[in-house]
Amino acid sequence: MRILIVDDSDDSRSLLAAALREHGLDDVWLVDSATKAFQYLGVDPPGCAGMVDLIFMDVVMPEIDGLTAIHRIRQHERLRDVPIIVITAHGEEQMLEAAFAAGAVDFVRKPFSFGEVLARTRSALRSKRELDRRSKREDRLRATTKRLAAVSKSLENESRIDPVTGILNRRAFTTTFHGAWRRAAMTATEVSLLMVDVDHFHGYNERHGHLAGDACLQQVGQVLRECAGRAADCVARYGGDEFVVLLPSTPAVGASTVAETMRDGIERSVYEVTASVGVATAAPRGDVAPETLVVLADDALYLAKQRGRNRVEVAGGSSQARSGGRRA
Repeated sequence: MRILIVDDSDDSRSLLAAALREHGLDDVWLVDSATKAFQYLGVDPPGCAGMVDLIFMDVVMPEIDGLTAIHRIRQHERLRDVPIIVITAHGEEQMLEAAFAAGAVDFVRKPFSFGEVLARTRSALRSKRELDRRSKREDRLRATTKRLAAVSKSLENESRIDPVTGILNRRAFTTTFHGAWRRAAMTATEVSLLMVDVDHFHGYNERHGHLAGDACLQQVGQVLRECAGRAADCVARYGGDEFVVLLPSTPAVGASTVAETMRDGIERSVYEVTASVGVATAAPRGDVAPETLVVLADDALYLAKQRGRNRVEVAGGSSQARSGGRRA
């Protein structure tokens, strides 16, 4: 472990270094001023820092005294755990309290008692090793926590995303929809919902295969996302070949326009495919379940299927109740 001795006395530096080296502590660096210590440590001027595990700092030095030097060193995060042992002469004990307040961990007196010096050195280095081990454990713990958080986030995202289309799944949509419904009820704004179903998708799958069918659904999802471009809009796969689009703060006229844009975009962009769209709009109230709007949009979609597909129908006074049967 590397030790830095900062002392303006040549004799003190040499004696202390010799005693340390005699007991196997060979990596000892010597400087005769706080200024040179700052340079070695990368404190002033800032730069690459020499590694150090323990500092002996003389209290009384010309230009910059030891207490000032300790204050400066402790201002640097990477040096805050480096133990500093102050060197003091007899008659300077009154400085010890200030030295400990500045950040020193121990002291040795001149003239040196080398048994005492060695004992205090070993104690300080043991503390430094334990701090280093603790720091490494904490770093590993932080890294592990970060990885676990990333995994948790990834799993959470996977649980919300439809694996075929890459858009939200029905579960995620339901959570988003309920939140939007509550907000609209509080702000007295309208919410629109679009149910979108790919026409004759079963036949498409039979003609082209399931891989092509998955690619078709991906293209449909992409068109819907491009048409529902606001941050608050939500597009999700509702199940099979059916999609749902949530348009907060959108009246029926605006929702109908978006629905027609989606229908036209699918017809133009997706090979051999058209879609039917049901639109429903409501001003939510706290005593009305949000699923009511889903039922209205689904009924409008069923009507679009009955009336020939590849069209948009809006729920309203002319909407017909579902009479049964299976949508294709």
